[in-house]
Amino acid sequence: MFSAYDGATYTRALTFTAATDNTNGNTGRATVIGGLTDIRTDTTNAVLADFRATRPGSDSAEWTVTQAGGSDWSNLANFTNPRLTSDDDRYALVEIQQGELNARYRASWRLPTVLKFGGKLNEERRKSENRSAYWVYSYVGPGGGPPGSFAALPSPRTNSATFGDLTALTIANAPTFVNRMALGELFKAHPEYFVNTATADNYYNAYDANKRDFNQTVSAAYGMANSRMGNWQFQGGLRWERTATDAREFNPLPAAQVLAAGFPINTGTRRATTIPGLDFQYGSRPRVIRSGVYDEFFPSISARYAIRPNVSAQFGYSYAISRPPIDALAGVWSVNDTAMLVTAPNPDLKPELSNNYVARLAWYFEPFRQLRHQLGLWRQGQLLIALQTPASTGTN
Repeated sequence: MFSAYDGATYTRALTFTAATDNTNGNTGRATVIGGLTDIRTDTTNAVLADFRATRPGSDSAEWTVTQAGGSDWSNLANFTNPRLTSDDDRYALVEIQQGELNARYRASWRLPTVLKFGGKLNEERRKSENRSAYWVYSYVGPGGGPPGSFAALPSPRTNSATFGDLTALTIANAPTFVNRMALGELFKAHPEYFVNTATADNYYNAYDANKRDFNQTVSAAYGMANSRMGNWQFQGGLRWERTATDAREFNPLPAAQVLAAGFPINTGTRRATTIPGLDFQYGSRPRVIRSGVYDEFFPSISARYAIRPNVSAQFGYSYAISRPPIDALAGVWSVNDTAMLVTAPNPDLKPELSNNYVARLAWYFEPFRQLRHQLGLWRQGQLLIALQTPASTGTN
């Protein structure tokens, strides 16, 4: 990571910050002295902080970090304008219900043949929210506010830098952490000490943009046959699938109606710029259910010829499906009535269908190894993709 000669420099190599506004320094410059044993970093911020990291030798993993200038980074009082955000406020529900029925019949024909039939029903519901963006607060209680800090709430715990016999990091004035448990209890006991500072964009991302409510039902039926004729083995089948989707989505008011109701809007996104305005724009009308449905038949056939007991040639064709991701099927609508542009999920979005061809020559040998050469072709719409794998060995 660092150049190993005296006087070499590396920009942004080791950056520590003791800024009064809790921002991160991005302009650090490190000077390497004596190979890789002494690194000095100073950062440019509202308060200049200077650090030096040393270790006994270039092959040592035991570093000592010393603060040589700037405000003491172990003192929480030097980190002003105390704020807190939620670690996580996500919700996800996935419900899957499915049932299937399969039957197998061995036909008493001249050629040994096995027939299989079956059906399957799969219903999947996905509902999710992510409200984390909204839970941002400033602490304005005793000792807080823009000039204040969390100095009265230090954590009794520190990070351990000792791993067995190795002391990976030695810092005389290690940074002090805020006592999260005490802060949480204070939040519950005195909510008036904390002021929510979420913006309208925070609110939109928390309660509108990341809300998903989606249902997908896939019905399927298939029939297939497997038969042997001398050194040949054949297998063919036909599968039918029907996919039905329902997405419950917001039905927002156009920006013109929001403006007419007295709420300002962003001329670029055409969204309200206040939280009451967003509630009016996205909550005035009930959410709507947009549906999509499609079905398709998927044939497949393969043949295998035994050249020798341990050498075989295989050929195959299949018609396959790849369904669109849920984020493309469900979500929030954005209507820009100035640019005459609507950005919306599409529950009618059709899947990606492909014709797949494969030919393979395989040689099996002891102990359970194989050497094979394979050529495959996948056609998606008008796109033809060819893939050739060279001869290789691997576990069978």
